[in-house]
Amino acid sequence: MMKSQQLVDLHNVQRLPMIVHTSSATTFIKKKNGSLLFRPKDQFSIRRIDHTVDELISWANTQTGNKENVPVYYTTYERSQWIAVVIFSVIGLIFLAVLIVIKCRKHSWLVAMLALLVQYVSTSGIFYNILQGWLFSGVDNSGKPQFIMPGTRGQYLSEGLFMAGLTIISGLCLLGAARLPYTGLGRKLEKSIGVIQTILIFTSISCYFGVFQGYKIKSGWYQVPDMLPPSNFKTGPAWVDQGNSF
Repeated sequence: MMKSQQLVDLHNVQRLPMIVHTSSATTFIKKKNGSLLFRPKDQFSIRRIDHTVDELISWANTQTGNKENVPVYYTTYERSQWIAVVIFSVIGLIFLAVLIVIKCRKHSWLVAMLALLVQYVSTSGIFYNILQGWLFSGVDNSGKPQFIMPGTRGQYLSEGLFMAGLTIISGLCLLGAARLPYTGLGRKLEKSIGVIQTILIFTSISCYFGVFQGYKIKSGWYQVPDMLPPSNFKTGPAWVDQGNSF
């Protein structure tokens, strides 16, 4: 069964059909052009990639006036699974938190790694995918795989993870280029330190231009800036330009 977002991409539709409840008492909203619209209270609008069975049945019970009040049936095995997952998740998180604290007290570099992990998760938009559904990728109109969702109203998991990775790598490369000469490894590679720094800076710029290209694909209007200033820009030492603020 296809995901709703994949259905949108495949058929290039602007809006997914809605589930509508009608009865003899159903009334419509009449527009000036003569078209009739269902009232919002009679519609189940698809706001997410995946809606749960509970949401659908709850809406259906509301439409029928709760006369039938159809419940969602879960087997004992399903309930046991959920309870076990919750218990083991809580125990695992507590154990992981204690382990991290112990390790960070012994190894200070882990603090920096944790900060990078937080930055990666924060910029990946993974919480959107948790709330809206784990859709890793999609397909375009021709049926080819698509890893960046056009439009700013949603994202695939693949694009979030990849773009966040490019951002982190770009920053790490610049940090490495600046700090490498002052490390033990940099002293050992003293003769080739310039080449390594050049490679790191080039990698950093390439990753950031990759992020720009992602924005261009996603928004459709974003223009990737040139590497050098435009020809109509003024040139010269910064100290003579009183209009700049740093």
